[in-house]
Amino acid sequence: GVMDTDILDLIRLNVRVPDQVLGDIHANVSCTAVVVRQTIDFMQTYGLDTLEPLARPILDQTEAAVRACLAALPDGDYQSEADVEALDQVRRLRCQISKRGDTLEVAFEGTEGCIGAGINVPFPYTKAMVLYAIKCLTTPGIPNNDGATTPITVSAPVDSILNARPPAPSAGRHAIGHFIVPLVFEALAPILPQQVCAASGLIDILTFQGRTVDGQPMAATYFAAGGFGAMAGLDGRQTLPGSTNMGSMSIELFEPLSDITVERKQLRADSGGDGEFRGGAGQTIVLRNDSGHDLTVFTMGNRTQFAAEGLFGGEHGARREYWIDDHQISGQGKHRMQPGQRLRLEQAGGGGYGPAGLRTQAARARDIANGFVSPPAKD
Repeated sequence: GVMDTDILDLIRLNVRVPDQVLGDIHANVSCTAVVVRQTIDFMQTYGLDTLEPLARPILDQTEAAVRACLAALPDGDYQSEADVEALDQVRRLRCQISKRGDTLEVAFEGTEGCIGAGINVPFPYTKAMVLYAIKCLTTPGIPNNDGATTPITVSAPVDSILNARPPAPSAGRHAIGHFIVPLVFEALAPILPQQVCAASGLIDILTFQGRTVDGQPMAATYFAAGGFGAMAGLDGRQTLPGSTNMGSMSIELFEPLSDITVERKQLRADSGGDGEFRGGAGQTIVLRNDSGHDLTVFTMGNRTQFAAEGLFGGEHGARREYWIDDHQISGQGKHRMQPGQRLRLEQAGGGGYGPAGLRTQAARARDIANGFVSPPAKD
C-alpha cells in the first residue's frame, strides 16, 4: 500500500507524456482497489468464503445455453476469405468453420504471414474476436463468461498475421484484427442470415506526436468511426465502429490536450452501401494543426483498398481516405503536418444487405432527408 517513488520516476523518464501515463496507472490502481473492496464486501454480506459455489453454476448455465444454440444449427463446413491492406503489402485472411453437434471449430489455415510493421495480430486477440463474433450470433442476451468459450475451438497458423509471436510488432493489431468478425459473419451467413450483418467501415485510430503551443511534449490519440453494416430488417447505424467497443473521441477533451482543432465533423453522404437495407454512413472530419509546431501523425487505417462488403446482394460501402490539404496520403504510415495544415479523414461506409432494387421509396426519401444520401441532381 506504499507508493514506490523509484518505480514512478523510472516510468516518468521513459515515456513521452509522463503526466498522462502516470495518470493512467493511478486510474488502473484505483479502479482495481474499488473492485477488490466491493467483491470482499459482497462475500461478507452473503457469508461466502470463496466464489467457486457461485461461479460454477453461472459458467455451466452459460456453456449449456451456447451448446443448445449450436446444436440447433445444421452441421457443415463454411468458409470465407478477405484481402486486407498491410502497409505497402496485401495479406489474405482465410477462415474455415466446422460445425458438428454442439461444438464449433474456427481455423484460419491459409492466412498469410506477418509483416515488419506493427499491425500483426497476437493469437489471443484473434481468439477473442472469434469468440465475440460467435457470442453475437448465438447468445447475445446472457452474461459473458468462460462458459461461452468451452464449445468453441480456435486455431491459426503460427507466425501468420493472425498468430504473431515476438519479435513481430503488434501495437496496431486492430487494423487487421477487426476483420476477423466480418470474416466469421460471412462464413456463417448461409445458416444464420437473420443474425449476421454486412461488413462495417470499422474504427480509425490515429496518433499524433509533437509539442503544444507552449512547447510541452504532446502525444494524443484520435478515434473516428466508419458506418456499421446493415442486416436483415435494419439499416446500418451511422458512424458506429464495428468489431470494437471504443467510442469516438470527445472534441472537448482532444482539442485542449493536443492544440489540434476539429474544424469540421459531418456525415459523409453516399458512403453507406446501397441495398434493401442500407449500410451506415461514414463521416468527414477535418483536423487543423494549431500547435505552432510540426506534428507527426501515424495512420493505422484500413478499408482504403478493400471496402466493407455487402451481403446477399447488398452493395459495398465507400472506402476510407486520408488527405493532408490537397494531397492524398497513405492510410497506414507516418506523416508530417506543418502548422496550419489540415488532415481530412473520409471514413468508410458500411455494407448494404439485400438487393438495392428491394429498397422502398419511403426508405430512400428518408435517406435523403437525413443526409445519408445526396439528393438527385436537378436538370
